[in-house]
Amino acid sequence: MKIDVSQIKKEIGARQQYSFAIPDSISRSEGCRFKNLWLDITLLNQVDYLEANGQIHGIAECLCDRCLTEFTKKIEMPFTERFRTHAGGYWTAEDDEESAAPFAHDEIDFTRFVKETIMLNAPMRNLCQPDCRGICPECGANLNFAPCGCERQAENPRMAALSQLLKEE
Repeated sequence: MKIDVSQIKKEIGARQQYSFAIPDSISRSEGCRFKNLWLDITLLNQVDYLEANGQIHGIAECLCDRCLTEFTKKIEMPFTERFRTHAGGYWTAEDDEESAAPFAHDEIDFTRFVKETIMLNAPMRNLCQPDCRGICPECGANLNFAPCGCERQAENPRMAALSQLLKEE
């Protein structure tokens, strides 16, 4: 996913739009399988740097962390990145403070930024619905559909010894 920026660098204020299909090999995340991912980018020449405003969008097929049900959700992951080049394509430590990513010559490779955006925007917990009740620890029934009827121990088993002391008094 490389973009030739030779034309946009020539004109201050120039704007170009791009759209790419993201290969499956790049779009991997823990717990989800992404499908039909697209990267839409608008590049803008801002005199000292090129600003890339973009969005990754598509479909995620996930496995619920609580009830283990497969579900599909639409995803949209926006990002903004700045790119700066120097004569000779060299990047110095002082430039890191500017919070602009380096690029050399007339080409920007967005592969790394796509991977980072997917990883940073992936949810820590995949839930089929916000109030997912999960599965019964005794029989394994999905509690989202119906209660299972198992008797659940109300007290924490790690505290059983302490509750016995209280009962003796």
